[in-house]
Amino acid sequence: MKYENELKNTLIKIISDSEMQNKEVWKDVAAALADYEKAKLDEISLSVEGENFGRGMQKNCIHAMLWDVKNTMLPPDYSYVSEADDELMCGYLDCSYEDAKTLYHRVFHGSYMLGGKDRTEFDYQLVKSFELIDEEKEIFRFAEFNRTDLPMIYAPCFRRFAYIKPVDRTHKFSESELKTVDLDLGQDPLLSRALKLGHRAVWNVHINDSLFSDEKKEIQSEQSRRTEKLFRYTYQLPENKYILFDAERLSDLDIAFGQDCVYVTTELESIEHVKLLTVYTPLQKAEMRMGFDGSKPLPRRICTLSDIYDAVGRFSFYGSRNEYERLPEPKIDTSSAPDLENTVVCEYDRKDRYAYSSLFFESSMKLSKVPERTVYLLFEASDDELLYDKIVYIVSWFKMHYPEFSWKGGIKK
Repeated sequence: MKYENELKNTLIKIISDSEMQNKEVWKDVAAALADYEKAKLDEISLSVEGENFGRGMQKNCIHAMLWDVKNTMLPPDYSYVSEADDELMCGYLDCSYEDAKTLYHRVFHGSYMLGGKDRTEFDYQLVKSFELIDEEKEIFRFAEFNRTDLPMIYAPCFRRFAYIKPVDRTHKFSESELKTVDLDLGQDPLLSRALKLGHRAVWNVHINDSLFSDEKKEIQSEQSRRTEKLFRYTYQLPENKYILFDAERLSDLDIAFGQDCVYVTTELESIEHVKLLTVYTPLQKAEMRMGFDGSKPLPRRICTLSDIYDAVGRFSFYGSRNEYERLPEPKIDTSSAPDLENTVVCEYDRKDRYAYSSLFFESSMKLSKVPERTVYLLFEASDDELLYDKIVYIVSWFKMHYPEFSWKGGIKK
């Protein structure tokens, strides 16, 4: 990896430029010390990794894709993300994030059959919806409650969902009229190319209500003065299952996580509004799938450029060639006055941004409330329409895991 021997090379250069005697001896000493430090840090990282990510979701990656509703059967282990896209007057924009923003709220012209006889014109707009992103945030609530390291869901399609609404918001199509709507997509080249109708978002996640615990028994209170009945509920949680209780009743529950299960002690004779999330390993490859190489521990803090290159190099995205592809190595700029000429800074609008779990900020933000240095990851432009989204995803991951710096991503034109 680039800059792998950065510390060793720096020490050797300092010795070479100095006026000390026996330089070769000191170079050997410096090299040995650098190698020893690296070995000890790797050993510490392995230990920390084992302590903090024992029951993480890294093995249970969540994949999203668009499913053509003409296919009557969903692929095994997938479910619909939301009911929001289960209607005719909605669609997804299959284009870059920047191009999609130019289509929202523009006025287009369509027509429909009024009363089954006369074709009547109407004006319509694409109105962006955030309902799928709300479903994405629900996964983070599961992650926080289960104290687990959840990889962010790479789902550009969630940020391209829009309703097709008449400009006259009071107008309502009848069911028969809806079937005759012609959006005349050919009126605009980008609209014709981008608007994807008849598709729904799916992912390898199932969220169900848990009506019963796996075990319930009455127990004796450890406090002798208490006379109330206490019940202990046991919920089995295999590696791919996660649990979430109704936030309004949490104060009534004494919750303890065990090995592959959770114990709940309470005076309640029944517990309602319990949700179970199951992450399946899909057989069918998802269009929006992202890969992350977690074969070796990540550094707890970013100390060198090599740490950044190492982390960026772990991301890969399932591409058009039906295989995982890594982004080209970025230019990293940590200067106070970065050269941003001919650069598009990649950042989602506020409501599109990835949810951040407070789980990751607890230790890092104690060090510094306000990041003192901005780090830019600048990638070369390409014809990949999802490059913007991939950069935002990587930068968001850095923001979550290393908040001691302010992270920015960009595309060099």
